Amino acid sequence: MNSSLQTKSIPAILRFDVEPDFHDGSDTWEGFERYFDVVNTLRSNMQNLNIKPFKASWFIRFDPEIERRFSSGDYIAATYGELLRQLKKKGDAFGIHIHMHRWDEDRQALYSDHSQHDWARHCLRSSVEVFKKHFGYAPRFMSAGGYYFEKRLIDEARQLGIEVDVSIEPGLDSKTEDPSLGTYVEGTTCDYTNFPQLPYYPSDEAIHKPDSQNIQNRMLLIPLTSFNYEHHMKPWHKKLVRKLLGRTSSHLPLNPWKTWKSPKTYWDLVETAMTALPHPCFIIAIRTDSPKSETFQRAACLLDYLPQHPLSKRLRFTDPLDSAFSEIALQN
Repeated sequence: MNSSLQTKSIPAILRFDVEPDFHDGSDTWEGFERYFDVVNTLRSNMQNLNIKPFKASWFIRFDPEIERRFSSGDYIAATYGELLRQLKKKGDAFGIHIHMHRWDEDRQALYSDHSQHDWARHCLRSSVEVFKKHFGYAPRFMSAGGYYFEKRLIDEARQLGIEVDVSIEPGLDSKTEDPSLGTYVEGTTCDYTNFPQLPYYPSDEAIHKPDSQNIQNRMLLIPLTSFNYEHHMKPWHKKLVRKLLGRTSSHLPLNPWKTWKSPKTYWDLVETAMTALPHPCFIIAIRTDSPKSETFQRAACLLDYLPQHPLSKRLRFTDPLDSAFSEIALQN
C-alpha cells in the first residue's frame, strides 16, 4: 500500500442530491428527512473517532419542475427550513442540483429535455435565483442530474458565480433510458467515457480536456470517484484469460446505491482506488431516494459501516470549495 495513503488525509466530498423520493412524480421527500438522521449519526460516530471536521454537501433541487409540482420553487426550503438550519449550524455546505425535467401534457409524463439549451439555461438561472432568495447568497457549487453536461451551461454557471461543478461520472457512456431521465429524453446525455478521474479545470478546446495553465474565470470540475472495480474483483485466472485475449475493462463510478457484496467490500474497493490515484481524493453522490427503496438501504448501510473501516480515519469530509481539490487540479 502507498505509504502516503497511510499517513496523509484524503479530501472527500459526500454529495447529497436533495429531491423528491421518486423521479416519477413523487410528492414526498422522506428520503431527505431520513438522510438528515443518517448523516448526523455518521457525523457523531466520525467525531467519536476524533475525525474532524466532518461536512456533508447538500445539492438542492430548485428547478422549474419543482415549482410546477409543488407550486413553489423553494418548496424544500420552506418545508424543511429547520432541518436546513440545523445542518448549516453543523457546518454543512449547500449548492444546487438541476434536472432538465419538463412535463409532457399530451403524454401526461415527465421527461428530460436535453435538446433545448434555452431550457437548460432557464433551469440553471431559476435554480440560482430561488437559492439566493432562501439563503441570501448565490450558490457557489452545483451538480446536474440526468447525465446532463454541456460546456455552454458550465460557462454560464461560472458567470453566475458558481465556482465548482460535481456532476461528472467518469467511465459512463451516454444513456437513453434511466429513471433519472423520466419517461424519455429529448436530445442526448453526456458520454463520460474519456473524462478525467481527478479534479481539473477544462480547456477551451474541449470540456473533457484539462488545462491547468489558464484557469482564470474557469469552473473547477470535480468528478465522482471511479475505479476499474469489475476487473479488480475477478479471480486471478479470469484476469489472466482476459489479458491473454486482449480484452480490457474500464473504470466506473463507485456509486453507493449499487449492489455490493458487503459494506466492507465497498470500502476496501475505495481504499484500493485511492492507492491507484496519483493524488487521492474521494467523491460520492447519493440521491435522497425513498427510505423504502433498495437504493436508499444500500447507501445508508455503507455510510453506517464507514466508521468501522480503517479508511475512515484518513477521509477528511469537506465541501467542494476546499482548496485541496483546486490544488489537485493545478497538478493535472
